[in-house]
Amino acid sequence: MTQRIDPNASERLARFVACLLLSISIAIGTARLGLADSVSKPAVPHRLALLVGCTEYRMAPDVRALSGPANDIPMFAKLLTEKFGFKSEEITTLVGWPDDEKRRPTATNIANAFEKLIRDAEPNSQIVIQISGHGMQLPISEAQTDVLDPSNPEPDGLDEVFLPCDIEPWGDGGIKNVIRDNQFGAWLDQLKNRGAAVWIVFDCCHSGDISRDVGDVEVDRSVRPSELGVPDSVIVSAAEKARQAKETARGKDTVASSTLLDIKSVQPAKNQNSNPIAKGSVTAFFAAQSFETAPELPRPVNAAKTPENYYGLFSYLLTQTLQQSQGRVSYRELARKVVNQYRAERGSRAPTPSFSGDLDKDVIGPNAWPSAVIVFSQNSGQSTLSCGNLAGITPGTILGVHPADSAAGKDRPVLTYVKVDEATPTNAVVESIEFNGKTAADLSKIPDGSLCTVVAQDLGDLRLKLAIHQSDPASDPSQAAILKAALESLSERTKVLTTIIEKEADADLI
Repeated sequence: MTQRIDPNASERLARFVACLLLSISIAIGTARLGLADSVSKPAVPHRLALLVGCTEYRMAPDVRALSGPANDIPMFAKLLTEKFGFKSEEITTLVGWPDDEKRRPTATNIANAFEKLIRDAEPNSQIVIQISGHGMQLPISEAQTDVLDPSNPEPDGLDEVFLPCDIEPWGDGGIKNVIRDNQFGAWLDQLKNRGAAVWIVFDCCHSGDISRDVGDVEVDRSVRPSELGVPDSVIVSAAEKARQAKETARGKDTVASSTLLDIKSVQPAKNQNSNPIAKGSVTAFFAAQSFETAPELPRPVNAAKTPENYYGLFSYLLTQTLQQSQGRVSYRELARKVVNQYRAERGSRAPTPSFSGDLDKDVIGPNAWPSAVIVFSQNSGQSTLSCGNLAGITPGTILGVHPADSAAGKDRPVLTYVKVDEATPTNAVVESIEFNGKTAADLSKIPDGSLCTVVAQDLGDLRLKLAIHQSDPASDPSQAAILKAALESLSERTKVLTTIIEKEADADLI
């Protein structure tokens, strides 16, 4: 059999092999590229958000409607999507009074939304919660017989509460559809036990019995008990209950405090093998102290006084600060920046935002920051620290100053000691002092960037300053002397920290 030889076979074979090698090369390169992508792109953490804004209170006609929450919520949602990469399906919003009843911020819908967060939360989930609307104080639930119960201490006999949009005035069963502080605490405990990192923002008033004239521009997010029909007798009874409880506890080692939200220290949940799972964290931002009101007002400054321009001041400044921040920022640093914005806008006017929980973590991020670092520097001829009241740095505090590159520990070298003369929420002015056997130093020769550690803290004079008022001291000076002696005797017998002073202007009580 004769075998024919194709003169072009070798050329075709060469082309085939070249194509085969090219295909293999492309496949390997693609696989490598995919592998590189998977390595270089970290997995996006599981994220969820719940944004609640109450504007209308149709079941309680005497409660003033608000405009700000309707603007706070979309503003915050935009921040989450544009700045932090949240997807729209990861954000649940309950705001206003829409036709869809399931989208209204009712007590039931808010509770259901929290319960869904708890079900969906995973270890290391990043969860953001925003609460905007009216807040107030109400007598504690009748079910709580002890106002000093360590699990929910309310020494004034009052709970801080948030008002959902379906709040109902006082009736046979009290006020219906409020959400009390301990309920928020219970939900957050469950999220924390699921291993989630939670950031919750309360832009509402924490006290309903303080009001101030804010004219026709600024609106307080507060409700007086009378606006919900709470009888005066109930408020008086709550105060008496608190007084009796404190009287009973006098002399005992009992410490109680009252805040909108008690961030409890809880035990981590366990899996089926009884091994603890990752414990989460809770960071809480509050628009005001428990005794202050939280305002909403037109923004930006000089904006028209129309509903679409009203925002909660706290929500607005918080959002603006985050939008302008570059790179990583911790909750503690964010808090400082917001307080600075308040001071720039309002000076010493209330309210004073407050912050608690795990502040030394990235905002909506997994990374932890080292504990507050206190840095020494020279600014405009003054020796200053990078931290102030927010970090517990108060006038009279004494700090050791160390080289920037020195390791922490008892053998850390000390350049000098300084004492705080003045402190603001975010910085402090210091002077060098003789302390612990070390003489005072010329602070102008201490390098900028030196690190400081607190060695002694002056809490100031904690005594209650009393003054005795006399409309006509010449009429009967012996009466003042008798009263002064009685007060001093009472102070000694009861161990109450008081002192009698002459100037009424400097007194806490007259």
